[in-house]
This record gives sequence, C-alpha cells and structure tokens, in this order.
Amino acid sequence: MKKISLNDLPKYSNSVKKILSKEKEFIKQKTKDEVHREFEIETWGTILSSTPEDKFNIDFVENKYLPLNEESLFIKESQIYLATNKEILEKHVDLYENILSKYINKSSCLVEFGAGFGSKLFKLAERNTFKDKEIYAFELTHSGRFLIEKISRYNDLNIKVGFIDLREKKFLNDFEIPSGALIFTSYAAHYDPYMNTEFARFMHEFQPSAVVNFEPCYELYDDENIHGLLCRKYIEDNDYTQNVWSSINNYCINNNLNIYLKKNVIGYNPLMPISIIEWAFD
Repeated sequence: MKKISLNDLPKYSNSVKKILSKEKEFIKQKTKDEVHREFEIETWGTILSSTPEDKFNIDFVENKYLPLNEESLFIKESQIYLATNKEILEKHVDLYENILSKYINKSSCLVEFGAGFGSKLFKLAERNTFKDKEIYAFELTHSGRFLIEKISRYNDLNIKVGFIDLREKKFLNDFEIPSGALIFTSYAAHYDPYMNTEFARFMHEFQPSAVVNFEPCYELYDDENIHGLLCRKYIEDNDYTQNVWSSINNYCINNNLNIYLKKNVIGYNPLMPISIIEWAFD
C-alpha cells in the first residue's frame, strides 16, 4: 500500500476534483427507479449476463465488478492509501470478521440485508469463524439474488437467498429468519434519503441477537476539517442518506437498547468511510 496525502487527492480522484471545482455538480437523486437502474440493470445485471456458466466462482465475479489487481484509493483510520482492490476487499472482510465474531457464537445464524451479489458474505463464509452457522442473504434486486444463487451453487454452499427492500421495509420470502440471528448491513443503508427510525425498527422486529451496520454516516463526518467537509459534500452531491446514525441511535435510545459506535473506520472511497454501529444485543 502507498500512503496518499490529502493534498494529493485531486491527482487520484475525479470526485475530489469535481467537488472542489466551481462547476456545479449534477445531483443524481436516489429514487427507487435510479437505484433499480444502477444495480438491477447496469451493475449486477451486466455481470450476470456476461459471466459464463462455468465461471460463477466468487473471485471471478468479484473481478468483473472491481478488477482485483487494479489499484484504487481507500481510507483506513483517517489515512488515505493507494492499494489493489484485492487488498482493500481483504481489509474490509478482516474487519467484518473481527466485529461479527464477537456475536456469532450466541447467534442462530448470519444474515446480510442488502447483500448485492454477496461479495462480503461469500468471503466471510470461507472463514472458520462462520463455518458452523447457517447463512442467509437478502437482496432487493432480482439480478443480485440470482448471482448469489449461482455463486452459492457453483461453490457448493447452502446460502438461503431472499428478497428484502430496506427502503420500503418489505420482506417477501417462503422462509423465515430464525430468531437470534446476527444481522448486518454493508454499504446498503445509504440509498434512502428519507430514512427514519423505522429503518432500525424493521431490523429489530426480526428479533436478532445483534445488528451491525457497516455504513457511511454523514453526521459523523467532521464539519470543521477539510476531509470531513469533502465527505459531506460527496454525500450531498450523490443524494445519499444523511441520517443513518441518528435514525439508529434514536431508535436504540427510545427502546433502551445497547449501542456502540466506531466512527469512520474504513472505506473503499476515501470520501465515504464507513462507521460501525453495533446494537440490539440480547
């Protein structure tokens, strides 16, 4: 990995250049149709249609999404680095395992809401920490769910796949999530500009042992330093959720639930580091 200074960010990031330029950025509103177009059709749909039937292993699919040997910027504990996408993914999965391992032994199963094509979940399933637990993946898009099913079959895994809409709080499946599940989200909660405490209530109604949200939190970006202001502007320009933290925290306060926070720990995008919110312990 190579360290990158804040002053050198514009050399590596077009997003930073746009934010700092005088040119007004066009804001893509995160409507349901826009999210559907981005993921159902352009992202997961394109990967699904272009992957040969004999290539549905997680590394092949991962490489189609983000070429693993290409270098990208990422942020870890306030330091910006240039590293390969494979290194960045591994650091995320290592962190997720470290946090989730605290709860998995007392949990009935591991569940991801908003799983995409299962990038983190399949990597976690390979770890000994989770080998004896049932694993569930819930995703909004049909193409994402189909990708998870194909990868699961190809790798001889028994991951149960279902539909969930975090924005509309809808869950439509032929099976139930066992009570006492360890539920997590990863880069999945920031697509609803109108979030409120119902987001947390929806997850809590599944009676989990714990919930962990690995999510970018606008409110936790410092508005008194340059990097924090850049992060806030990036969230605003992309119409991402600005109240993930307060929505969950207010629900926990109102329902006397334990909650722990680690701010701005890591991020694929140096302008969108994720925080870790741990809550709803049994």
